[in-house]
Amino acid sequence: MLTDGGALLVASGLVALAPGVVGETAFLVATYSCYARGDTRSPLRAMYVKAGICLTVLVGAAFSDGPAVVALAGIGVSAGAVVAAVCCVRALLRGLPRSGEALGVPALRTVVAAVVMAVPLGLAVHLMSGGLFAGPGGRFVALAGAVTACVVGGTSYVGLQWLLRAPEATWLLGALRGRRLDPLQVERAGS
Repeated sequence: MLTDGGALLVASGLVALAPGVVGETAFLVATYSCYARGDTRSPLRAMYVKAGICLTVLVGAAFSDGPAVVALAGIGVSAGAVVAAVCCVRALLRGLPRSGEALGVPALRTVVAAVVMAVPLGLAVHLMSGGLFAGPGGRFVALAGAVTACVVGGTSYVGLQWLLRAPEATWLLGALRGRRLDPLQVERAGS
């Protein structure tokens, strides 16, 4: 694994599995949401689809060699997770009423807040990768810097979401203040 071939195997596996992380997360959240609504069939059907895709691609991977095996296995797992997530989310959304809010505004709020949050995190990574924290006690200082960067980044993200009138940030900040807020009132006030 310490050769260039080993690094290629790890890299091909990670690149192929990356979309699966998002798909698996969406699948799990949608599965739990379906269970909360008493729907156990939709997650089961989605799991059948996921298993079928994974097995089909893994059989194809068995006929290849080298980094292609790892990449195909990762692609199979990722594709199965993404398709299962789409199936489960579609089943979940079928039973929900239509909302008046378009996807563009919340997505834009999230992108802007994420870019702002990335600044302190990027600065922390730059400082820590430059050997600034070498020497005795350097690890503690580096850990304190990383924690500080995460707190500043998270605070800037939630704060900007609140300034941009995101209902989720209002709910979160209200909960931190100990107030119980009705989500429908918050959504109407933010609109």
